[in-house]
Amino acid sequence: MIVSPSAERNKQPIAEVLARYEPFASGAEARCLEIASGSGQHVAHFARTFPRVSFQPTEYAGGSPGPEAPPYGDLAAVFASIEAHAHGLDNVLEPLALDAAADPWAAAGAFDAVVCCNVMHIAPWAVAEGILRGSAAAGATLFAYGPFAVGGAHVSESNEAFDARLRAQDEAWGVRDTADVAARAEAHGYALADVVPMPANNRLLVFTR
Repeated sequence: MIVSPSAERNKQPIAEVLARYEPFASGAEARCLEIASGSGQHVAHFARTFPRVSFQPTEYAGGSPGPEAPPYGDLAAVFASIEAHAHGLDNVLEPLALDAAADPWAAAGAFDAVVCCNVMHIAPWAVAEGILRGSAAAGATLFAYGPFAVGGAHVSESNEAFDARLRAQDEAWGVRDTADVAARAEAHGYALADVVPMPANNRLLVFTR
């Protein structure tokens, strides 16, 4: 079982924000797709918090647990970790391999919500575009968590330094500005409904249709 200290710290703050918005707020039955489930700590915690929501975890073989970590490659260990964290939870489906930038999402079905945590800054813009495009096609409210700049400026010196390290490692990576993400979201029929400040200088962006 993989355990991420950062996921352990932020899973509850993220769940508390999700609880403010549909489909989570009403307690009704719903379907949620998680992009890049990683260790499985987030999806397991969300499933316990929202027992009437069915969660579909996913991961990408070319993804990694962090910007300095090697790609997963074989997803067997990742899927085993997701299944271990979600053991006994009937509302967590078997994990799927998903390339958010390229895969047609129709095979996964329609969703009421899509959640992606710590993805957009360690991936090319094509991944963010794919998440926006796929979420819109699924008819979902999109929740994107991670470090974001606001109004053309970093929210902290540590985020600015982190952005510089990311871009030095891969010029296609970097902390995205909320306005840039919102502009791309509008092309897919989304509106940026909220930008929620989170612990550790992160933000949770809520996109609605």
